[in-house]
Amino acid sequence: MTLFASKFDVMTYDPHACAPGSLVLVLDPDPATLPTPRFNTEGTMLPGVFEPGHIVTMDANGNAVLGVAPDITVGLPILPFITVDGDVDFDGRAMHRLTCLQGGCEVQTEKYVPDIAGFTPGEPLTFGIGVGNAGLFIKKAGAAANMQIYGWVGPRGEYAVDGVNVLDVIIPQGVVY
Repeated sequence: MTLFASKFDVMTYDPHACAPGSLVLVLDPDPATLPTPRFNTEGTMLPGVFEPGHIVTMDANGNAVLGVAPDITVGLPILPFITVDGDVDFDGRAMHRLTCLQGGCEVQTEKYVPDIAGFTPGEPLTFGIGVGNAGLFIKKAGAAANMQIYGWVGPRGEYAVDGVNVLDVIIPQGVVY
């Protein structure tokens, strides 16, 4: 159950029978991101840091961390996921587990770095480049050319939903260099 205030949404409808859709994975967050203490003084569980729309990758222990694109000229690409159900919302907070999609979908997300030039449909996107941008989509053109691609701006581009700007993103199934 995602937060009602979140503007994240999976926009893909009725996948084709020959392309059944995305890899769904449930990941535990990196223990360093868990709230300490886990409960407030009234006994209510405290939220973690992962919200719907955040891009996550796995650390060496298989735990979710906010995603930062690798430099693919010096290493291999990594497998990023987009969080559908984070640990700031109610059921994710209770379980402290994240439900993530790997790709093969279209999403609208508010988890991106705005760009003064706007976003053009079909423009490639990377993620997590720059201070404070871990887990966020960013224009590939605004980042180093050697950073891994995770998606492309979808046909709706950037638009507003209830006064909040969101970005339409097509995430391919598989890993893109």
